[in-house]
Amino acid sequence: MIIYLQTNFIKLVIQLYLMQCIQMSIHEHGPLQFKHGFPVKYEGPFLAGANAISVQDDDGTIVIQEIVTHEYSLRHTFVRLVNKTIIKGITLGEGLYSRVMRKNKLCHNIKGAGKITLREKEFSLIRADGISGSITYRGKKEYETFDCWFSPSLLHKIAPSFPSIQSILENDPGGKTILLSKRNKTIDKKTDAIIHEMLHCPYSDDLQRFYFETKVNEYLLSLLATNDTIKPEKPPTEYQIRAVYKAREIAINNSAGRYTIAEIARMVALNASDLKRIYMQVFGIGIFETHLEKKMQQAREFITETGKPLKEIAAIAGYKWTGNFNKAFKKYYGETPLQYRRNC
Repeated sequence: MIIYLQTNFIKLVIQLYLMQCIQMSIHEHGPLQFKHGFPVKYEGPFLAGANAISVQDDDGTIVIQEIVTHEYSLRHTFVRLVNKTIIKGITLGEGLYSRVMRKNKLCHNIKGAGKITLREKEFSLIRADGISGSITYRGKKEYETFDCWFSPSLLHKIAPSFPSIQSILENDPGGKTILLSKRNKTIDKKTDAIIHEMLHCPYSDDLQRFYFETKVNEYLLSLLATNDTIKPEKPPTEYQIRAVYKAREIAINNSAGRYTIAEIARMVALNASDLKRIYMQVFGIGIFETHLEKKMQQAREFITETGKPLKEIAAIAGYKWTGNFNKAFKKYYGETPLQYRRNC
């Protein structure tokens, strides 16, 4: 069973239009018929002041509660499904996306960020111009997630206190998907308490809006403080810059793959992790990608400008097996070496 989800996470909507922002359908069964409000026997939690929609049928129960403003959006999602289900979705809008796993464990596959598995109390932070991907739900289990979207204007306000956020905003105006932490982090008691307070807001109307504005700022600062990768990166030294330029020259002349990255690192007197990190800082591309680019360009020249057998060209490119070369070449150029030769 596959559910397709599409939602505009930042578009301001009133309660009557919430249904237009979320579209779900089940493969073989067609669109899910969401209704405003909560299903029978739903026991919470309830996000005060939120618009709520839900669906309850033989396949299970889904409840979505959302508060949307120009500066932030809050969403609590409850899911209980009978069978294993994959939800595919798109969330529109540039900003910082956070998700806290409040109950159970979920496997995500996010375009641009890769596979992310969040266990209970773990969270993710992704800076992106919209999120697209899929989530896998196991059957006969209950799931709860708490999501928050922070607008670019809100990020600009706190950026001076977090140099890495400042760097992202300045160096990546296009909104490239960036996972702020490569390792899962667990929320601390303070952050968990903030979520609990937002889910149990004691106020209404104007006081409620002020309360959420205050709590969202506190929540953002707490998440960033917990996420220990939010640190300014030290600029490379002159020695390190010279070393990565030398490494680049070696990588370009290493089309046959004689040297590994670890060996190149030793040749330029850097450790492998520093080489990869600084190389990316200086050139904006990985050292492996540089090596692959040169190797594929050389192979293409041999294919188009000589009559050398493909087996020989594969060997020159550093491939022991022609089949592996064919796969790599097709992945890079979209055609097998033989097709490329015939079409050139």
